[in-house]
Amino acid sequence: MQDLRDRGFIHTFNIQDNGIYCPELSKEVAPEDLTIVEQHHIDGPEADAANTHEVFAVETQDHVMGIMLDTYAQYNAAEFASIFNKVHKSKPGMA
Repeated sequence: MQDLRDRGFIHTFNIQDNGIYCPELSKEVAPEDLTIVEQHHIDGPEADAANTHEVFAVETQDHVMGIMLDTYAQYNAAEFASIFNKVHKSKPGMA
C-alpha cells in the first residue's frame, strides 16, 4: 500500500450508506465515477480468508487517485457487490 501512496494514490475511498465516500474530500463519489487502475491481493499474517484483502487503486473522473479495500464485503457482501459492480474496470477481466 505504501507503494501506491508513493505513486499518488493518497485518498481513501470507503463504501458506506449505499455509496462510496472519500473522507479526505468530505464527499460521496458515485461508483460510476471511479475506475480501478490496479488490483492487488494482500495476504495477512495468518493463512486464512479473514486475513486476506483486495486492494484497489482507483481514480475518479476528475483524476483524484486513491485506495479502496474490499473490507466492507465482510460486513455486507451483497451491498459491496452491488456498488462494486458499478465501478469501471480499466482492464478486461479485472474483478
